[in-house]
Amino acid sequence: MKRIFLVVAAALVPAMMWTLMISPGLMMVLSMLVFFRALRGVSVKVGLRLGFLYGLMLYGVSLSWMWQIFSATSIALWMVLAIFPAVAGGVVAWLSDHWNRAWWLPLCVACCYSAIEYFRCEWFWLRFPWMTAGTAMGPNFLTPVIGVYGVSFLATLAAAMFLLENKHRMVRLMVVASIMVLFQFPAHVPSGDGEAVRVRLHQSENLDFYTYFEEAQKSEFRDGVFLWPEASTSADVRLTKFGRDENTQLDRVKQLAAERNAMFVFGQYRETSEGTVINDSLSVDGLGVIGTHQKNRPVHFMNDGEPGKIAAAHDTPWGRIGTPICFDNDYTEIARRMAADGAEMFLVPSLDAERWTRRQHWQHAELFRLRAAETRRCVAVCASSGLSQIIDPSGKRIATVPMMEDAILEGTLHRRTDQTIYVRVGWLFPWLITTVALLWLGFLFARSRRDQARL
Repeated sequence: MKRIFLVVAAALVPAMMWTLMISPGLMMVLSMLVFFRALRGVSVKVGLRLGFLYGLMLYGVSLSWMWQIFSATSIALWMVLAIFPAVAGGVVAWLSDHWNRAWWLPLCVACCYSAIEYFRCEWFWLRFPWMTAGTAMGPNFLTPVIGVYGVSFLATLAAAMFLLENKHRMVRLMVVASIMVLFQFPAHVPSGDGEAVRVRLHQSENLDFYTYFEEAQKSEFRDGVFLWPEASTSADVRLTKFGRDENTQLDRVKQLAAERNAMFVFGQYRETSEGTVINDSLSVDGLGVIGTHQKNRPVHFMNDGEPGKIAAAHDTPWGRIGTPICFDNDYTEIARRMAADGAEMFLVPSLDAERWTRRQHWQHAELFRLRAAETRRCVAVCASSGLSQIIDPSGKRIATVPMMEDAILEGTLHRRTDQTIYVRVGWLFPWLITTVALLWLGFLFARSRRDQARL
């Protein structure tokens, strides 16, 4: 009963950060610490059960907004997500039972836990990269080096150090203190911002082409980029007539872009002749469409379009840009590939419906900050109801507008061409950790079987 209480308490700790305004990273480390301690001295079967309970409570409370989207189906989704902490609980219980005196136990636990988390976030068919230790830590000095999953590994290692016996308390204290101090330093951004680009974001829940176009037409903004949300129109602007005009919607956008010496970036849903839906973003200047991107990561269980296969940057008069769409930015791969392809900044059409709640909006908004820090790029996010934001290359949010309101946000992005260690090689870190975890577990399992055979 005591262990059940500990696991429930551990799962509720991250949810408290939203009400107590305590450091999310510290709360997540504390959550894992209590969870790991509850697994000491239990069987694998009990570890699996405790892990499932931990996951169900963690995701059920922290991701309670899912109920607003999926209703009762969200219970099944929380249960699926809880499978991964269950597996982690079984692994940690087995390791701490067989090698509880080993000095390397925390390192092995951190590798295994991080590998399971990485699989859940990026490779499982229901991949969902929210609620990780690295996300809770936010952008920091290590993010542009080893990325969010590398940060997750170190945070997990800090929590796992408390599995060591008390005779190692000085080592434990030094390792934990060193890791937590590193997390306090902001992401390093070399001096020398590139050319400035002005942007104007229109946040509006009214997903209608004419709403955005008329506001742009009435504004005095020029010599920059207009950024609208995902699904700003539900038809292909290249084929749709502008009201009763003979011109298409694209023709009118081109005309306005030419008059203002501007570019428009926006998302659209369009249906192909085969009946499939495409969710893509368009970059349009006075000459026409100069770049497109088809959403690579459609939202699960929604008619969010066929997944695109290409994540590339494209050249514009305002620099080489990437235009990943909304859920694309929840994952590390899309922004990284665009940065590797030369993207100098990111202009992101996004959609977060008002009924999905403020908690969902805030949690989603944090993921864009991580992509900015990993790639060291300025990011402008225009969401339907929030959080529309402008983020600097360190992952710091420098401008926003209130959520759940129609609002305009103007700001400046700076082009950058340097590439982070993460973009070049650091993205391989979770692959390395996963490989080490599999080999390590395989070796320990074989050793355990051999020792049992000798008995």
